[in-house]
Amino acid sequence: MSKLKDILLIIFEELEDDQRSLFSCLLVDKLWCETAVIFLWKNPWRYYLGFYQEKFLYNTIILFLPDESKEFLKLEGIEIPSSKSQNPPLFDYLTFCRHLNVVKINSIIHLSDYKKYIVEQEVYKLLMRKCSLLKSMDVRYIKHHLDYFNGAESCLSRLTELKCTTFDQPLFYDRLAQHCQYIEKLIIDQCKKDNYGLAKLIQVQKNLKYIEFNGNLFVGGEEDYDPFGDVGKALIGNSDSLIHFKAFFCGNISFPPTILPKLCNLQKLQFLIPHLDKKYEDQLKISSYPNLRILHIENISPDIVAEIIEKTGGNLKKLLIEKYHYCKDSKRLIRSIYKNCPKIENLSIVIHNYNFMEFKKLLKICQNLKELYFSILNNNDEFEEKSLEEKFDDGGILSELLIDDSTSKFLNYIKFLNYWKISSNNFENFLKNWKGRPSLTLINSNYDDFFDSKILKKYKNEGIIKRFEIESSYYFLD
Repeated sequence: MSKLKDILLIIFEELEDDQRSLFSCLLVDKLWCETAVIFLWKNPWRYYLGFYQEKFLYNTIILFLPDESKEFLKLEGIEIPSSKSQNPPLFDYLTFCRHLNVVKINSIIHLSDYKKYIVEQEVYKLLMRKCSLLKSMDVRYIKHHLDYFNGAESCLSRLTELKCTTFDQPLFYDRLAQHCQYIEKLIIDQCKKDNYGLAKLIQVQKNLKYIEFNGNLFVGGEEDYDPFGDVGKALIGNSDSLIHFKAFFCGNISFPPTILPKLCNLQKLQFLIPHLDKKYEDQLKISSYPNLRILHIENISPDIVAEIIEKTGGNLKKLLIEKYHYCKDSKRLIRSIYKNCPKIENLSIVIHNYNFMEFKKLLKICQNLKELYFSILNNNDEFEEKSLEEKFDDGGILSELLIDDSTSKFLNYIKFLNYWKISSNNFENFLKNWKGRPSLTLINSNYDDFFDSKILKKYKNEGIIKRFEIESSYYFLD
């Protein structure tokens, strides 16, 4: 029986996101029910909750409130939902919970502000006592100091993931810092101002591995301030442990570029800023990331990318660039990839049409390549529109390079990122020669559909094309 339960644990772990399947597993027998309920309540906030599901979840949580809490709520004029059954619940569901989501808790309590605040307080008291093995919290817009409640010290000390905003009270984070010192993943949403309490929380961490900043900053009015004063300084103190850094902003920001060279142990760097000006490129140019495996960046020159990957120690597996700029010649970039990135699997590349031979070398050397996103530019001006004949010539040459016997046998995903065309003859020849390789996904980001629909249908039926789509978006944010 224990072996069967171990097998079920493995299966249900794969079904964690599939609420419907897990619910059906409750009905098989006692063992399946006992096992599935663990995963359903591990993170009940992760599932889509309509009105009736929210009401059911709220009623279930209220059911576990101690009698003194229920009496207190009744005295405040708050109606307590009663259980239709006289029997107690089969399981102490809240003890299975490993995640706490303030946003979702706020959503399921359909009361006026004052009464909602009181109910939230009693619910957090309950959760701090019941969820002794809490691993992650989303505390955005929280109004309560969780550490005031019994059991909070034990509960919060095990926390490894936190999602928050810079708008929450600094005192909340300052108090949280006294209990949470082993956070590994920190996501800061709505990052629009500095927060000394959040800086304190970052500063005391002993093993911070992942940090993410998200925000929309605009110059002017009350939003014209530096969101990275104390927070930025605290971040530098964690540079030794940080292996994943992500900053995703829209608008104008004042992110301190001098932080970038200090993050020397990064394995993944995602730096997505619409206007990556020279001060950031200068800092990236002098940065060294010998352990880097994933580089995902926006609006950067090919020469700076080459500077970065030439110091990656051969570990880079993903190179995803959201729009290269200032690209006059891609030769150095292509060479730096095939000389320094033998393990590359996912690649976005810009090719000038006189660099096809260099690109051929890349396809030959980078034998682990699985996904390819590419643009073809003119000889001199990247904004100059090519003639129709030039577009067809480029398509013919590129298709020959991709079906060469020396090209990676793992390549199965190609996304076309700019204006070029391929003739029906060249396209069919390309697909004929793709036989024996993995089924191919083709994504066309051109505004015009240059693939022959009859050929697409034919080779999709034969299993050579797995999927074909037209996407207007250039981006491939993961």
